[in-house]
Amino acid sequence: MGLLKGIFNFFVGDWIILIGVAITVVVVALIENVAAFNGLKGAGGYILIVGLLLTLITTLRRETQH
Repeated sequence: MGLLKGIFNFFVGDWIILIGVAITVVVVALIENVAAFNGLKGAGGYILIVGLLLTLITTLRRETQH
């Protein structure tokens, strides 16, 4: 179990980062693959960047308040 925790901490380090990135990737994948979102296909890259930035800002804010 310690090995798995060490690997998780090395690659991710925080649950908020893992969940935020996963949600962002799922949203962008839906935008790119679902026909109903064809109008937003050009914005997929911007949504990815904004989602990742919001995730990192949230994590940084939480770490600085403790």
